[in-house]
Amino acid sequence: MAPRRQTAPAEAARRAGEITGPTSALTSFLREQGITGNIHRRAPPTPPAAPVPAASDPTNANADASGSGSASSPATVSIEVSPAKRKGAQAKGAASKKQKKQAPSDDEAESGGVPQAPKPGRYDKRAPGSIAMCGECGKRFTVTKYTASNPLGNGLLCLPCSNESIATISAKPKPKATKKRVVKSVEEKEFKPLKTLQQACIAVIGKQINNVEALGDIGPKNLDRIAKIVAKHRALTRDNLELFLDIGHTQLSLYDCTNIPDEDLASIASFCPHLERLTLNMCGRLDDSVLVKWAAGFKELKYLSLYAPYLVTAKGWSDYFSSFTDEHSLMGFGVRQSARMNDDAISLLVQHCPGLLNLQLSEIGKMTDLSLGILHSLTNLTSLDISRSGFPEGTALTDEGVVALLAAVGENLVELILDQNYELGDDVLVSGIKPHCKHLRSLSLAHLAHITPEGFSTLFDLWPLNSGLTHLSVHRCTSLSSSSLRSLLAHSAHSLQRLDLHSVDEIEQVDLFQLAKEATGIVELDVSFVRAVDNFVVKAMQDGMPVLATLFCHGNNRVTQDCPQKVRYLLLTFFLKFGEAVEQRLMRFGLTQNGLSIRGLENCMHVEL
Repeated sequence: MAPRRQTAPAEAARRAGEITGPTSALTSFLREQGITGNIHRRAPPTPPAAPVPAASDPTNANADASGSGSASSPATVSIEVSPAKRKGAQAKGAASKKQKKQAPSDDEAESGGVPQAPKPGRYDKRAPGSIAMCGECGKRFTVTKYTASNPLGNGLLCLPCSNESIATISAKPKPKATKKRVVKSVEEKEFKPLKTLQQACIAVIGKQINNVEALGDIGPKNLDRIAKIVAKHRALTRDNLELFLDIGHTQLSLYDCTNIPDEDLASIASFCPHLERLTLNMCGRLDDSVLVKWAAGFKELKYLSLYAPYLVTAKGWSDYFSSFTDEHSLMGFGVRQSARMNDDAISLLVQHCPGLLNLQLSEIGKMTDLSLGILHSLTNLTSLDISRSGFPEGTALTDEGVVALLAAVGENLVELILDQNYELGDDVLVSGIKPHCKHLRSLSLAHLAHITPEGFSTLFDLWPLNSGLTHLSVHRCTSLSSSSLRSLLAHSAHSLQRLDLHSVDEIEQVDLFQLAKEATGIVELDVSFVRAVDNFVVKAMQDGMPVLATLFCHGNNRVTQDCPQKVRYLLLTFFLKFGEAVEQRLMRFGLTQNGLSIRGLENCMHVEL
């Protein structure tokens, strides 16, 4: 194979000792023709250089064009430039020279000139796999996609310097996060009087109940307050149960027995054998064995109230009711949420406790109109609660069964609760309550949607047998209207103390003003979700009801943050001067110790609509 022919420039470069790479045929041809200019494809744009005069020296022209430093060249290339372009190029060249002269040198900047930001280094933007110089230690390293930039200057950092930089940054103390104080636009306007020393001590004991060894003789009222505080925190356990048990107690109320096992519930009969009243809420662990021990231990028990005794069977109820005799029987029994109690257990209760005064059979799944027929013999009842009976909840009782029951036991009834029996209607009011419940003082008809304004008005119009109600709840009886309220005021305005008008939205504002004017003895009033209630109605209720302590106005969009508030202050010096108890002085002057508490203003409107 014949050796490759070398061109003259290549031969000259080889003889000069330079090392050149392979060249293409086109490059060799151009060099033979004397075209040897370098082509910088990726060179950044530069301003055009000053025009070159006619090449008189071929050697200089070729050296400038080629940039390779060759000593000789066979030919030259001349470029003709038009006078206009030549003039523009000269102007640009002069401007660039002027800028170079005006730019201060490094020495000038250090001495007195204004320092400028350093230019980006040549290794700032290296792709992964390339070689770069560390901006911290100056060592060469291979760039990867995890290479970090220098936070204190230009360039990149090698792996050891990156780790040191991260450690330095993490070692710096972090600034403390300041919590922004959230200020509510409108706070709940509730009067909270200062606690007495006794109340403060009771609150501390209730919160630190696990550190208390004995409560001592503090009285039934204070013991009940501590029990409520402990139940609020769900802190009642088998370990601190003994603090509430004593052989001298005659009444006991435990409001959350969730964490008390059955054997500890049974031990109440051993530690408190003289109990006459027992109330246990959330007693889901109470079972048949507990009732057996109670039947043997409690010989003086007269009132028993249980909330959620799920585990007691129908046989357990029957055996417990069968243990009562003529010498010892219950005067009050209440049970709520017991799905296993049936008609046989109710029959034994009526048979062995015929003198019942208070009876609560609330949320009993197996209650029907036949169950109500068993209760007809309890003619001494003063309080009856048969709310939300049957299964599905509240759909078992009918008007006929309730009217027959009221005809039998309504003579002495003072309190009647029929809440959430959704099938009841006007017949209960007109044919049951009005003719048979002449001593009724407290009536609750919550969630009875079938009651009409006509039937409600018929109950209170011309009801001479009844002297007036003190407590009435028509919570979510949405069909009632202003005429219903007018009939109520005509009959019971002088005696009302607690009134619940929640969601009775058809009441007009005029009748609300009349309520504030006539029902001056109301202590607690609920007008939540009544559209006509606004700031003026609230102000009228405060002025017209001097003993009003709690006002509920949830969901009333016309009550704004400007809702007036009235607080009754105590003249303690006046009371101390006469040396009488504060409560007695308050009662004598018709005042209350607490101020007015307005509930439901947390989300009220900022501007009245």
